[in-house]
Amino acid sequence: MTNHDLPPTPPSIDSMAAAAQLEDWDSVDAALLTLPDDQAVNDRAASWLDNEDGNMRDLGASVFERSKLPLSESVIVRLSEMLTDDTNPYASYRSAFALFCHDIHTPKVVDALQLALQDEDVAEIAAGYLLSRVDE
Repeated sequence: MTNHDLPPTPPSIDSMAAAAQLEDWDSVDAALLTLPDDQAVNDRAASWLDNEDGNMRDLGASVFERSKLPLSESVIVRLSEMLTDDTNPYASYRSAFALFCHDIHTPKVVDALQLALQDEDVAEIAAGYLLSRVDE
């Protein structure tokens, strides 16, 4: 699916994507909080999972981390691949976060969360997910 085939999305998604490409993560985080949780946004996020830019793959996974909509099988497969195969560690970590949020707690996901504990930028997030698993 190309961007031309995607349904219209809120203008904020385009500015959020631009911020991700510039590594302006404060702006990305703020924009993520205001994104609607709808299929148009998830369709755009799915297209980013195959982007050459690791920041865009990170952003795509981050959208799925926050979404309450069910993940499609193709998104689950792609996020699962990104856990171990992505060259951007943050795309890998965010893939683990997204899968975990959607109740996919496979050993690969847990391993990726444990690896994320070693990165100061995401360790607190990973710890929160791992602690929530202990509480289950």
